[in-house]
Amino acid sequence: MKTDELLHTLSPTTRERALLIAKRLMNNGIRNHGEALKIAIEMARRWAWRNVATKSMTTLEA
Repeated sequence: MKTDELLHTLSPTTRERALLIAKRLMNNGIRNHGEALKIAIEMARRWAWRNVATKSMTTLEA
């Protein structure tokens, strides 16, 4: 799957976070746009899963 297609599978918030991470990666030395996006998408997905898990746990405790 191409990186553009991967971006469209993300929620708007996660997609925005992935683009921000990719921009930071490219500013810090990763020159390849595709590589930066792949890494950023994975990092954003992990961030989203952590947020969902945290919100689910707080909802269960309430």
